[in-house]
Amino acid sequence: MILLSLLTVPAGSSDGDFRAHSDTVYPIAVTATRSFADISTNALDGGRKGCQCSEASEISREAPENPCVQCVAVCLMSRGFLIAQMSIPFTNGIGADLLIYEWGDRCSGVDDAFSVYVSENGHQWVLVAEEIRNDPEDIRASIELGELNGSYLFVKIVPAVNGGFGSISGPEIVAIQAVHPAVGIGL
Repeated sequence: MILLSLLTVPAGSSDGDFRAHSDTVYPIAVTATRSFADISTNALDGGRKGCQCSEASEISREAPENPCVQCVAVCLMSRGFLIAQMSIPFTNGIGADLLIYEWGDRCSGVDDAFSVYVSENGHQWVLVAEEIRNDPEDIRASIELGELNGSYLFVKIVPAVNGGFGSISGPEIVAIQAVHPAVGIGL
């Protein structure tokens, strides 16, 4: 008989610390659907000149040391969405459970609102944050899974639709982190 137990490993990040931690989970596969023509060669609206919208496969695989310098983001436009499969399952823990880096006003862009969902299987989604923006005075949005239990492998980000009218540019996602890995141990 094999017993599988889930353990939570808390992360020790501090405000202003943008470096990756060894216990943080990053995407291994990212897909995005856009409602407009390919925009991979267009400069970011409201962002630093020369920065590019990229294909979903080019999203940062770890938290950038300084996201304002990184000039690659996945631009969701007003009706796109992004789905990230994380490297291992993640779970609810103490403090923030997900960190989403969006090209916001701290990086000379615009803090675009977006909603975040999680899933165990990539088919059934649970809304964990609705119409959020980057944390005040920060370059990322911190999301807590609230009362959710279990382990999750997928993250979906969708532009907010404020009263049915989303912004034309939508959020520009630079990186995604899950802070609390779910670790299975066979006994």
